Amino acid sequence: MKGKREQNKHKHHKQPQFYLKGFVAEDEEHPNTPSLWIYKRGEIPKRKGISNAAFTKDFYAFKENDGSINFNKYEDLLMRDFEQPTNSILEKLRRFEMIDEAEKEIFSRYVASMITRSDWAKNIHFKTVEEIASSTNEKYQETFKKEENKIKINEIIINAKENLKHGEFFPKSIISMAEKASGIIKKMNWRFLVAPDNMPFLTSDKPVFYTKLDEKGSEVIFPISSKVMLSASWIDFTNKYWKKVGNAFWKVNDQTVETERKCIVSVAIKEVYFSEKVDWLVKFVNNRIGSL
Repeated sequence: MKGKREQNKHKHHKQPQFYLKGFVAEDEEHPNTPSLWIYKRGEIPKRKGISNAAFTKDFYAFKENDGSINFNKYEDLLMRDFEQPTNSILEKLRRFEMIDEAEKEIFSRYVASMITRSDWAKNIHFKTVEEIASSTNEKYQETFKKEENKIKINEIIINAKENLKHGEFFPKSIISMAEKASGIIKKMNWRFLVAPDNMPFLTSDKPVFYTKLDEKGSEVIFPISSKVMLSASWIDFTNKYWKKVGNAFWKVNDQTVETERKCIVSVAIKEVYFSEKVDWLVKFVNNRIGSL
């Protein structure tokens, strides 16, 4: 007897639901259905349950060689290999508990995947494919003289472009690029910043702010919850206004939180996630979202 056919999954989360739990509304009345506030440029903030936030239909879907569409492979793979091993680590860090080296390696992969599984990464992929296809086609159009050869090479390039855009290349690159970036992030100096009372951190649909990872002055910022954030860099530094509250945990000042907010909102694609509905963030998002 054949097993039950696996149901296709179309709601593909770019930010995991367990991650978003760290930013749920503080006045949550229904803990079994946690929600947060979503801010978009030019729109009134909307409150949504985390299961209905930060997803795109069929984001990781790809066309198999036989022409069928695989909806589940990478949604399942990211959950199994990146999200589930990290959930307990997120819980520890949200309790301001230090993690060991093995957990640091797992968490590095998770942070890196939050870069590569984003709209930003997919947009870069599509743009690169278009540019390569265009330049390649232009090169061969100049090389071939016969019109039938020009038509044939154009068809080949169009087919190759469609395969690169809609085949497995992009979702596979989510994993390979995350593995590459995670090795760099792990080697950096880590510190965990704790927000002061009434100054929560926020996050977005591009939750990792970073500069060129392999350069001396590079920095990685990744909000873990409304109360704690990872700050990693090659230079081991602390601010004179920070207060040490545990091994690698520092209670920061308001200015540090304001800087975090500017960084995360500036690299956001379309959405910012916050635990409160506040007028200042509406103006902030309208002015700064996607400015970097």
